[in-house]
Amino acid sequence: SQPFRQCPTKCLTFFTLGASKYPFKRFVLQGRTQQAKCIVRAAVAPISQETPTQSSSGPQQNSSEPFKPKRVMVIGGDGYCGWATALHLSNKGYEVAIVDNLIRRHFDLQLGLDSLTPIASIHNRLRCWQSVTGKTIELYIGDICDFEFLSETFKSFEPDAVVHFGEQRSAPYSMIDRNR
Repeated sequence: SQPFRQCPTKCLTFFTLGASKYPFKRFVLQGRTQQAKCIVRAAVAPISQETPTQSSSGPQQNSSEPFKPKRVMVIGGDGYCGWATALHLSNKGYEVAIVDNLIRRHFDLQLGLDSLTPIASIHNRLRCWQSVTGKTIELYIGDICDFEFLSETFKSFEPDAVVHFGEQRSAPYSMIDRNR
């Protein structure tokens, strides 16, 4: 089987989205030879104080106004949970932006480490997603600890909601000070 990074449209056959009886959605990605499952355990909450009730079918549509997809920013979108969440939301009709500093990939390169499972770059995966679905996901690369970057990202994308997965996956990496 070919790694995901070699993505003409043959890498993905179709997506099946189905709701379970729980408040979480099941996202199933099926390829020609493999099946990968990922349960997305994240809730999207509006930035404002008010929390409107949303149907499980995606963005709300008021009959008196034209449909406008909700804009969701996924911080940490290059990671395992963030990537699956970004795909799920995009597939449901949300406008999605990924914010990530890609530092984990930099650490791996710096230390000469390889992933046990080859993972394509975020750029390649976004191109593949667009070739398969025709949908785009915006990408902002930078550190959310940098207030200017984060502020400009919010001004540029203007999200209605934010999902925050932006963490380092292990304690030693989370303790590294990138400014030294």
